[in-house]
Amino acid sequence: MAIATLAEAQDSAEAVSDQTIQLETERIDARSQVVLHFDFMSESTTQAATAATLLASLLGVAILVAEMVIKWKQTQSTEKFRRQVSNCNIAASGLCLLLLFCNLVMFIWRVAQAWLSNKCWSLRQQRSAVLICTENVVQCVNLTFYTMPNVYLNQRPCNITDPFLLWCAWVRWTCWNTLFMLFLVHAYGSRVWRRPAAPPQTCQCSSRKDGTDLDHLWYLDGPWRLFWPLRLRSVLMTFYTLCLVLLWYVASQNCASPQFTWMGIMPMQVVTTVHIFVMTLLAMPHNPSDHAMATRMWQQQFAWTEAGKEAKLVARASALPSTDKLTQQPLFCFETMMHLLYFSCLVYDYKRAPPTSRTGKRMPQASVGQLAVPSDPATPAVGRCADQLERSTLSLPAALSLYQLTESKLLTELQTDTRCLLAWNATRIVITFRGTASVKNATADLQAWQVAHPPARGRWWAGSCPRVHAGFLRCWQAGGLNTKVLDHVKQLVQRFQRADVKQNLIIHVTGHSLGGALAMLAVFDIARELRQASVVGVQLACYTFGAPRVGNPAFAKEYDELVQDSWSIINDQDLVTRGGKFVFMYKRCGRRVILNAEGHMMVAPSRIEAWVQQHTIGKYKN
Repeated sequence: MAIATLAEAQDSAEAVSDQTIQLETERIDARSQVVLHFDFMSESTTQAATAATLLASLLGVAILVAEMVIKWKQTQSTEKFRRQVSNCNIAASGLCLLLLFCNLVMFIWRVAQAWLSNKCWSLRQQRSAVLICTENVVQCVNLTFYTMPNVYLNQRPCNITDPFLLWCAWVRWTCWNTLFMLFLVHAYGSRVWRRPAAPPQTCQCSSRKDGTDLDHLWYLDGPWRLFWPLRLRSVLMTFYTLCLVLLWYVASQNCASPQFTWMGIMPMQVVTTVHIFVMTLLAMPHNPSDHAMATRMWQQQFAWTEAGKEAKLVARASALPSTDKLTQQPLFCFETMMHLLYFSCLVYDYKRAPPTSRTGKRMPQASVGQLAVPSDPATPAVGRCADQLERSTLSLPAALSLYQLTESKLLTELQTDTRCLLAWNATRIVITFRGTASVKNATADLQAWQVAHPPARGRWWAGSCPRVHAGFLRCWQAGGLNTKVLDHVKQLVQRFQRADVKQNLIIHVTGHSLGGALAMLAVFDIARELRQASVVGVQLACYTFGAPRVGNPAFAKEYDELVQDSWSIINDQDLVTRGGKFVFMYKRCGRRVILNAEGHMMVAPSRIEAWVQQHTIGKYKN
C-alpha cells in the first residue's frame, strides 16, 4: 500500500508539472499582456549585454587614465590644446547623444504600440517604463549641455568664468544628481514584497503563494529587478566616485584640469550612456512567439522519477518543433539525483586503506567493498584507529538495492588519499568518488594552478588549449587510478556487448565536493574512450554535488560536447561552488541545478538567474 501511494504521488507530481507548463504558457500571453525583452533573454543576448557594459567600463577607465596622464604632462594651457579637448568632447557627446536619442525614440514607439494594443501592464512594468524613459531624457539633457559649452568655446576665447559655461555646468550637475536619485529608486523598487489583495477589476499577472511579488514567475522578472539595478548600478556609482576624486581633486592646479571638469567629464558620460542604452534595450516591450515561450518553460523542466522521464521527454518533443535543439538535450531527474546523493554520502563511510607500517611493510588490507561498521561505545578506544571505524547509518546493500546492483569494488589510492567506489549489474554502472576528507585531499584542493589536460592540444594563444585544476588532475591520475577505472569500465562495456542486451547500458558518475570534480574528469575520459572505440548503446550521466569548477573555458567546451547529460547540484550560498572562478580561468561544466535551504530548486538557470540567486533566492522567506 505504501509503495502504491508513493507511485500515485509521483504520477500526480508529474501531472501537476505538465499542467504548470501549459498554464504558464497560456497565462503569459503576448497578445494580451506586456512581455519585456528580458523576460525571454537568450544566453547570447545576456552575454552581449554583459560584454557591452564591460567594454564601456573599460573604455571609461582608459579615457580616465589618458586624461590623468595629460593633466600631469600638460604644464601650459594653449589655444590649440583647448580646441583639441573641446573637439574630443564634441565628438564623444555627439555619438552618445545620437545613440541614446535613437534608442529613446524606439523605446517610446514600442511602449506606445503596447498601450494602443490595450495590453495589460503590471505595476512594476509601468514603473520600469517610467523610470527608464526618465533616465533616457535626463541623460539626453545631460549630453546636450555637455556639447553646448564645448561648441561655445570653439567660437570664442576661453573664459572659465563665462556665465553661459557656469549655467551649463549647473544643468549637468543637476542631471547627475537626478540620475543618482533614479538609481536609488531602482534599488528601492527591486526589493521582494508581498502582493496585496488585488481588486477583481485589476489585471492580475501572478498567482504565486510564496509571498513574493515578481509580476511573472520569479525567473522571468527577477533578473531585471535584482541584478541590473543593484549590481550594475553599484559599479556605476563606484566608477563615478573614482572619476570625481581623480579629475577634481588630483593635480587640480594644472591648466588641463578645468578642461576635463568644467567642460564635462567624458568618462562618466560615455559609461552612463552605454549602460542606459543597454538597460533600455532590455526593458523594451517584446513580442515573443508561442514557440519561444514554450521553449523557455521547457528549459527548466525536469522529471520527478526515472519511470516518468521517458513520458516527459515525449511530452517535450510533442510541444516543440523537431528542429528545436532543446528536443535533443537531456532531462534532469530528481530521483536519479537522490539515488546518486546516497552513493556520494556512502563513499565517505568506507574504511580507509591501511597505512604502511614503520618498517615499510604494508599492513593487512580490509576486504574490498566492506563498509565500516558502527563503533561500539562499550569497546575501549585504546588500540582502535579512528580512521578505520566511522559511525554510519548508510549501508552498501541499501545503496545497491536502489538500482538492483549485484557487485561492487572499492579503489583506493594512498598517495593522494583518493577513494572510488564502483557498483554494477548487467545494465548499469555507478562510479562514485569521495570528496575532501583528509589533509592530503585539502592539499590537492589548494593546488589551484592549471595544467594542460592530457593529451596536450589546442593553441594557448587562441584560448583553445584545455587546462584543468592541477590538484584535481593529480588525484585522478595518481597511482594509475584513472587507468584502473577506465579498464574496469571497458571490461563491463565489453561484457554488456557480448550479452547482447536490448536496452542501453547506463553509466552514472557522481561525487561530492572534490569527488564531484574527479567525477567530471572521469566521465570526460570515459566518454572520450567510448567515442574513440565507436561504442553505441551506452548512456553517460554525471551528477555532482557541491563540486568546484574543474577547468578553463576550452575544457568546459569540450566537456559539454562530449557529456551532455551532466548536472552540477549546488547550494545557492555554497562558497565552494560560487567561488573559484578566478576571473576567466575557470568555467563550470555541464548544467546547474540550484537548491536552497527552503527546498526550492532551479534547474538549468540562465546566466542572470544564477547571478540573482546568489543574492536573494537563498534568503526568501514564506
